[in-house]
Amino acid sequence: MEKAKIMIVEDEAVTGKAIQISLEAMGYAVTSLVKTGKQAIKDAEQYRPDIILMDIYLQGPMDGIETAGIILSRFDIHSIFLTAYSDDKNIERAKPVMPFGYITKPFQEKNLRTTIEIGLHAAGIDRKRIEAEKALKKARDELEIRVEERTAELVSISTQLDNRYQEIKFLNDFVKKMTASLSLDEVVSSALNGIYEIIQPDRAVILMSKNGGLFPVESDFCSMGPGPGGETARKEGECLCGLAASDGKPQYSLNLYEDSRVTRKECKKAGFHSFAAFPLKYKSTILGTLGLASVTERNFKK
Repeated sequence: MEKAKIMIVEDEAVTGKAIQISLEAMGYAVTSLVKTGKQAIKDAEQYRPDIILMDIYLQGPMDGIETAGIILSRFDIHSIFLTAYSDDKNIERAKPVMPFGYITKPFQEKNLRTTIEIGLHAAGIDRKRIEAEKALKKARDELEIRVEERTAELVSISTQLDNRYQEIKFLNDFVKKMTASLSLDEVVSSALNGIYEIIQPDRAVILMSKNGGLFPVESDFCSMGPGPGGETARKEGECLCGLAASDGKPQYSLNLYEDSRVTRKECKKAGFHSFAAFPLKYKSTILGTLGLASVTERNFKK
């Protein structure tokens, strides 16, 4: 069976040595014998005794009561006070540091042993309480983390479902409008409205292919073109929209000002920073492109 560890804090060398001999004869392990509060704090951290026999009057600026309070707050180690003076003032000062005993000098070994055994029993109970509190805190922290993670997952799923719902609703409404009207302007307007609602770009434009060029169906895309009747054609393969039409693949640019593919100046002049161009297909035929722009950096791949 492992011996109980006891530290002795006593400024009188002869008294301290006599206490050490008595404790070792009783079967306890003395971790150290020190004279000052400063050294007691260091040894308590290093050796972690089960209990401390603490003289109230010590050498140095700290007395035993102050030292015991520091050790208790830092390391959860309780003390048994030893003193030749049992005045009411010291007893009242000692109460807040929760000592496991208070022995007046001179004392009998039987009384010392009894007080130590009761103190060690209380210390064991206190350690179990501390361990239980730590285990409870750990379990609570882990539970909070799992709850936060699960909440984040549910929020993400909810957001995805909401976006998916908006997409399905938009497609359903869009198909209804397409079947109800053969007007290209109405179809494009409906498509752009849905794009603004779901993707929320700063600007969106649809360019339709005609005679090898791309023309904006609506002219609200800043200076992309002068509008119906005077459109400026984009060539297929020119700039991002033209590349999307010629390659049949989406084109993305996080920074228009550093992208060598961006050969036209309209988007830069309008103050846009990021851009994406998507080919509009019907089976294997490219009908045109959809352009999305953002005034701040945005990854439209998402």
